[in-house]
Amino acid sequence: MAILSEDFSGPSFFANAIKSIGNALVAMGNASQPAKCAALAERLQAKSDEELAELGIARDEIVRYAFARYM
Repeated sequence: MAILSEDFSGPSFFANAIKSIGNALVAMGNASQPAKCAALAERLQAKSDEELAELGIARDEIVRYAFARYM
């Protein structure tokens, strides 16, 4: 029979657990950003040239506009 020598009740265990959960949530949020940019690009592609002009975006600038934070 194995005996665990680690104490899981200390503050460092909980601090590390909270930090790990926080890091996972940040990673999930960052992973969804490119998908949001792609969805924006698709919505803009579906607009007419007139609608894009009202937004101040040329059709050939849609990808650059949608993914600007990554370029």
